[in-house]
Amino acid sequence: MKNNFSFIVFFSYIILLFFLPNYSFSQSYKQKQADKEYENMRYPEASIMYKDLWSSDSANVLFAKKLADCYIKMSDSKSAEKVYRLLSNIIIDDGETALSYANVLALNGKYKEAKFWFDKTLQYFPNQDRPKKMSIFCENISQFFGDSSSYKIYYLPINSQQSDFSPVLYKDKLIFSSSRIEGTALKRVYARDNSSYIDIWMADSNIANKKLFTTKYIPDDNDSTGFSNFIEGSPLHSDESDNTSNDTKTLGFHGHLFESDKNWEISSSSCKPFSSMINTKYHEGPACFSGDSVIYFTRNNYYNLSVSKSSDKVNKLQILKSTFVKGAWGKAKKVSFCDRQYAYGHPCLTPNGKRMYFATDLIGSTGKTDIWYSDLDENGQWSSPINAGNSVNTEFDEMFPYIDSLGILYFSSNGHAGFGGLDIFKLDLNDAESRVKNLGFPINSKKDDFGYFSILGGKKGYISSNRKRGGTDDDIFMFLYKPRIKLNISVKYVYDEKPIKLVHTELVRKGKLGAGFTNDKGMFSYDALEPDKEYKLIVSKPTFVEQEIMISTKNVKAGDTINAVIYLDKVLLYTLEGTFTDKNFADANNYEPVILVNKTKGDTLKQIVDKNGRFGFQLEEESDYFIYGTHSSDKSNIESFTTKGLRQSTVIKAFLYLPTLSDCDKNKQKYFVENTYYDLAKFYLRNDAKVVLDKIVSFLKSDPDLKIYFSSHTDNRASSVFNKVLSEKRTSAVKDYLISNDISETRMLMESKGMEIQTTGNPDPKNPSYEKIQQLNRRTEYAYFKNGKNLSYEKCVNGLVISGKAFSAETKDPMELVKIKLTDPSGTIIGETTTDNSGAYSFPVAYNKEYLLAASKDSCGTNIQKVTTKGLKTKELIIDIPMICAGDIIKVDNIYFDLGKFAIRKDAAKELDKLLKLMKKYPNMKIELRSHTDARGSNESNMTLSDNRAKSSAAYVVSKGVSKERIVGKGYGESMPVNQCIDGVKCSEPDYQKNRRTEFKVLSIK
Repeated sequence: MKNNFSFIVFFSYIILLFFLPNYSFSQSYKQKQADKEYENMRYPEASIMYKDLWSSDSANVLFAKKLADCYIKMSDSKSAEKVYRLLSNIIIDDGETALSYANVLALNGKYKEAKFWFDKTLQYFPNQDRPKKMSIFCENISQFFGDSSSYKIYYLPINSQQSDFSPVLYKDKLIFSSSRIEGTALKRVYARDNSSYIDIWMADSNIANKKLFTTKYIPDDNDSTGFSNFIEGSPLHSDESDNTSNDTKTLGFHGHLFESDKNWEISSSSCKPFSSMINTKYHEGPACFSGDSVIYFTRNNYYNLSVSKSSDKVNKLQILKSTFVKGAWGKAKKVSFCDRQYAYGHPCLTPNGKRMYFATDLIGSTGKTDIWYSDLDENGQWSSPINAGNSVNTEFDEMFPYIDSLGILYFSSNGHAGFGGLDIFKLDLNDAESRVKNLGFPINSKKDDFGYFSILGGKKGYISSNRKRGGTDDDIFMFLYKPRIKLNISVKYVYDEKPIKLVHTELVRKGKLGAGFTNDKGMFSYDALEPDKEYKLIVSKPTFVEQEIMISTKNVKAGDTINAVIYLDKVLLYTLEGTFTDKNFADANNYEPVILVNKTKGDTLKQIVDKNGRFGFQLEEESDYFIYGTHSSDKSNIESFTTKGLRQSTVIKAFLYLPTLSDCDKNKQKYFVENTYYDLAKFYLRNDAKVVLDKIVSFLKSDPDLKIYFSSHTDNRASSVFNKVLSEKRTSAVKDYLISNDISETRMLMESKGMEIQTTGNPDPKNPSYEKIQQLNRRTEYAYFKNGKNLSYEKCVNGLVISGKAFSAETKDPMELVKIKLTDPSGTIIGETTTDNSGAYSFPVAYNKEYLLAASKDSCGTNIQKVTTKGLKTKELIIDIPMICAGDIIKVDNIYFDLGKFAIRKDAAKELDKLLKLMKKYPNMKIELRSHTDARGSNESNMTLSDNRAKSSAAYVVSKGVSKERIVGKGYGESMPVNQCIDGVKCSEPDYQKNRRTEFKVLSIK
């Protein structure tokens, strides 16, 4: 079935793509024609037109989106994917297209890519339920294959080359819906696709089951999944009825146009139309029976040889009833609750016949179509319909309900998470706590699966699906279920027996049989274990000790359940973090290593501190340690600590300093923040991370002038692109947590580094502590800022400091988020910082040195200045940094011209030489040089004079070696005064002078 069609379509397409004559229409006319065909749901014709339009105008994304949507509506997901893949290389910048692409990828079984695009959709629709569900489904796809070996799926020989679906058993007959035309002299077709209307057919159930063919689970790539073969050039049939939105969207033509499918050529001559009293020239569809004498079925609103349409002129589907009397089915009558303004169909009855479930688009539906029900009272009257509720219905399509003998509701949906298109789900109506469950593979496939019907307690039944050839070739399949042994796993923490969620479980016997993750209750199940076998169960989760358990099914009967409780112990992570402060030396890279000694085991580790004097170690359990730092012959204080007796992961802090602990050292310790860590490939905040963040929240609230900087990192597994996205998600998780605790985003400075900075280098995977070592890399680091100063990593020096402010060259206001970098002449980074709203920065430096100071920001020029401390005796060197950015308008002072003239004077040339110097400093800057006059004189003369002056000024700069492509002169006359001195207003000479100005506007800069 089609995955995004409305309820009134209760069956799927047979696709036929044919070529239209190549008319020489203009593009606008072709677009109108294509749009018209699209609106009339003639998707094959529309797709050809949109493809032609897109070929001639490849930049028109709208044509591509329309073409892809046509393919989707034609059930040609492979062609749709090709279009979207090309689009994704250009631009997909809206949620609807991202969601459609994700759905198409799921339909084509590409679940890893589909997850990426479902996650992308959530950036546009963060509160939409389906992308969230589908992302989780795609990530855990393997758990929906757990029971697959218990099923056998058979293709029935009664299928035709048209659509066959929704089987039910009646006496010894298999009753089903079909668009076949066998045995009919005349069959109505309709304009949109020339396909036949649906009728109800029957076959002897014994004959139907006699000759079975096992269907392939994976479609043959040589088979078309989007189209059925047809004989090119065969005549099409004329229309016999007006096209309406109530028509089926089954695309196709009369049977004689189709070539035989040699692989599946089976005679279906045993099938016959159900009854001439039931079948008409319009649609008759899915049916159900009450006893042996009553049938309820779907039909267009047509009876008594009369068509009844809704107020919008549509002949909508209704549910009708017919009674078997004296060997024949009587005239059908519409069920009382049906209203011609709405569509109803797919009826089914509870085992006692007192409640009818059906699909409808009634007002009050959650999505496009919902499952509703009606109750039969003692007088034989059906009640007003009642919505089955949000546990069943979504904002998309729910249809094809069926109630089995145990009171379990089965239905198809493209709103709940599934393999792609329509999937079959079940809900136990006897259990108020029951949740909707996907029936999994192989009942469901990546194509459309619907029309479920079962007997023998679910051990045998039928489904409808287009899995064999894809497209709209719906067929009927029989399934047999032979229950295997079920394994229920409960994973708990060994110390408190609390359930552990998201534990990865893997079942192995001569290869991997299945895998998945435990739910919130620590539970996971495998449904397909065989008797008298030995299995290995591998249970793992980051930060926990991996377990391998042998599971035996000896002396266990098929259908029985094995319950296993597995206890996991944590891999306790003991982390040492701290800083080494040397108040006499500014450059942390000059430090010799800090030395960590494990007194218990006799091991010694060394580590060079980073540029901020920070270090970190992973510690062993049950060990005594001491640590110290060195510089030349000097040794820092020694700190001692132990991991003995610790029963939970712990961060131990150590603060080392040379030679004495100053007030600066103490302040730095006060603002030190330990890292927060993440599980492998995850971005959610663990409880230990929330403890750290709660401290940050409290600290920020205690001082409103504080800002928090944080950068997120990953380990070096997976690709750089994946890790960059993962670190961004980790940064967002921290930001969202702080915002949820009333910390404004304006107080946050954030970066996402991916795998760029590895604190532990590249650890050897064979190292027994490999996972512990990698845990150090999966982190977010923090620092407090105040007035532009990094308090957490402040260099504690008594020597020289370079400080100042970054400010706008136009407004002279301080600028925030300017990146300031200090390097030595060789390019070695001495310090980096980012300004806050005060624009301030500072760096400790050494005397008698030379440095380069670089300030940069997006859309601004990078201002690089040479700095020397040679000969200085002061303790602070103040250097304020002007920033020129795109769009700035900067006044050039003291450029004067002789009265009424525009020749460049010598004094004006000196001022223009200053502009020339600026343009050489920023070689990529392009400007517009502007000249203005006061309001005295005529508008025309002022405009001409100012334009000449601006052009002559620009020409002077060009004559000095600046490319003429980088500067343009333009006069604005008296049109842009900076005060009220306009025509008719008498002003003082100083006020007139303010309007006689020269300035330049930065058009672009890097």
